[in-house]
Amino acid sequence: MQGGDGLRPACRVLASPRYLAAFQPKQVPHFFTDILVIGSGLAGLRAALGVDQKLSVLVVTKDELHSSNSDRAQGGVAAVLGADDCFEDHVADTLIAGGTLCAPEVVRYVVQEAPRRVIELIEWGAKFDQNGSRLALTREGGHRRNRIVHAHGDATGREIVRALTQRVFQAATYVPMHHGFMDLAAIMDWYSRYVLAWRVSNTLETRFCLDALDEALERHGTPEIFNTDQGSQFTSEAFTGRLEAAGIAISMDGRKRALDNVFVERLWRSVKYEDIYLKDYATADELIEGLGHYFTFYDHERVHQALDYRTPWEVYSEGLAA
Repeated sequence: MQGGDGLRPACRVLASPRYLAAFQPKQVPHFFTDILVIGSGLAGLRAALGVDQKLSVLVVTKDELHSSNSDRAQGGVAAVLGADDCFEDHVADTLIAGGTLCAPEVVRYVVQEAPRRVIELIEWGAKFDQNGSRLALTREGGHRRNRIVHAHGDATGREIVRALTQRVFQAATYVPMHHGFMDLAAIMDWYSRYVLAWRVSNTLETRFCLDALDEALERHGTPEIFNTDQGSQFTSEAFTGRLEAAGIAISMDGRKRALDNVFVERLWRSVKYEDIYLKDYATADELIEGLGHYFTFYDHERVHQALDYRTPWEVYSEGLAA
């Protein structure tokens, strides 16, 4: 626009907004979350796991979850794990190697936390290289002691990302309680959103998932395809074997995109925000009773906009009649 004495203002009007990438916001999926984590490397995945379980978390990543620098990291993890090693030696080695670039208080904190974090990764399923029954400790760079752990040789980053990814997807089904947590598994008909069966457990074993599967098959028959993510319970031989024995084709979300298993993720959000967070269940018995009432409400009374404001049962029963 131009202005001034005797000059006529001139305006240039754009017909439509211009973006660096050609897209229309109204034509792409929208997701709502309490916490947004950008990046699916080690920092992003660990941050997602550290969020309060009462908050929802969305991890934004590239097209494939494993496309990160962390996944390609070949170096090992340094930690005081050997009987002949100590924190003071590890701190000294790090300060010498880092010169004036290291903050001593930060180095000391990281060194003291390292053993606990390695053990945490092992508990979460990371498989580091071993010599017999012990971790294989090697020496690298400026370290005077053998204190480096590797996974599959030079694939340490990929193995840690795999373990954290599996942990993140397991955490998506955690049910927070007044004291501790329970794990929730549900079998859903994708077309109607009807919950066919569900179970809770205080462990991450496969048994409770198998119980939910058995109930769904017994009460509702055999589907042509069964879809799931790649959590350890669903990739176990017991679970996949049960599906194969029933002649059911198995479809697994292997790329870990935002739309993978989206209907079940929406169910988790609904049950948490509409029931669990409001009730703050104190015992497993209270949780089971409360979830029983909620899933009856969800299936038979709660209407869904995506279902033209019908209930899952209405849509599911129409399919049975057809």
